[in-house]
Amino acid sequence: MSVSILYGKNAGHLVALAVDSSGLIQTTSTEVDGLEALIGTTNSTLGTMDGDTGAIKTATEVLSASDGAKATHALQTSGNTLLGSIDSDTNDIKGSVATIALNTAVVAPSSTALYATVSKSAGDYSTSIDMGTGEQKKNNIMIVGLTTTSNAKISITFSNAAGNVWYSDGTYANLYTNAAGSYEFAMERTNVPCRYLRILFQNAAAGVILDYHLS
Repeated sequence: MSVSILYGKNAGHLVALAVDSSGLIQTTSTEVDGLEALIGTTNSTLGTMDGDTGAIKTATEVLSASDGAKATHALQTSGNTLLGSIDSDTNDIKGSVATIALNTAVVAPSSTALYATVSKSAGDYSTSIDMGTGEQKKNNIMIVGLTTTSNAKISITFSNAAGNVWYSDGTYANLYTNAAGSYEFAMERTNVPCRYLRILFQNAAAGVILDYHLS
């Protein structure tokens, strides 16, 4: 059987620790590093530590009740200029987000069958095509179809803001001869700022089939 002996210091010399009848270490004449300071029955260091702990607790309570309350009050006061500034900044952010949404919104494309085998006279035009407004505005249009007239001239015209005056740049769809007597066309305009468009027949066209697609 092995026996472990705990040594301490007495006047700078190592000595075996004294133990009382209950087996407790006696520290009146022997130190074990910092043990005496911690386990002495009348130890003042523990009292100091307890006092410091109490001081920390008190300081924490003061901060919570004072500075914390002041901070809460400062934010909750109805006339607080800081909250007003935060509210203003929040509105600015909302405005910026709305602008971004307006400029980058993904708008679902749409398709409309406008004519199904009809004849058109020179100067005829379609009903107005509304591209929409705001974040749902379409910006691109494509017309596709065919005619049995080999020299048909079909163009897209653009309106003013009110949609009651119309303009054209004279550009018309090129015709592709797919089969004898059948002339196909496809014409696209992108990044159109105008809200209203319509299809113009610059001369007579027979057997017109025409769809338009917006995106």
